[in-house]
Amino acid sequence: MYANIDEIVEAINRESRNYCIGNLQGIRKRLRSLGCQAGSDIFRLTDAMRRGNYAYHWGGRDEFQFNVRFIEKSDGNYIEYGLAFSLEYMWNKDIVNELRPRIERFNEFIDRCNGDFSGYYVSVARPDESVEVKPPHDLYIPVCWIEEGNFISFFNMRKVPADLTGVHAVLQAFDDLLSLYIHAMS
Repeated sequence: MYANIDEIVEAINRESRNYCIGNLQGIRKRLRSLGCQAGSDIFRLTDAMRRGNYAYHWGGRDEFQFNVRFIEKSDGNYIEYGLAFSLEYMWNKDIVNELRPRIERFNEFIDRCNGDFSGYYVSVARPDESVEVKPPHDLYIPVCWIEEGNFISFFNMRKVPADLTGVHAVLQAFDDLLSLYIHAMS
């Protein structure tokens, strides 16, 4: 059983080699026309990429980001996972206008493939710490959520054990989400 986000991220990076998501940095390089690849790991934990018990993929601060969260409960440790848009302030970017077209492409994809994501939900966390969660059948991100400071998540409702079996479930889910990620980022 993994005891913290660092151990989970280390296991995801180690086990990702047999999954399509293991090439996330190559996919990012191609989609964003980057001059060089950030590295080969999905996650690289720095203080900026770790927010408490959350982590987002290496290079993902201004992208549609793959996210994992460590949850400690009395009956065991769990992993929550999915994709997110962080509209939190960035000193050198107009993050809202940069991510708006990606959110629109997310909504387009969801309109076409909503049934493929029946185990997911969409929520927004606002700077005032209020949270709004939409019903699982409604995955469309409303325009009113696209505001600076908001954190919009598209997470799986099923939390998995924070162990090797759970890590493989997360990696398989990330593989299943790659087409959505690529569409939103293109």
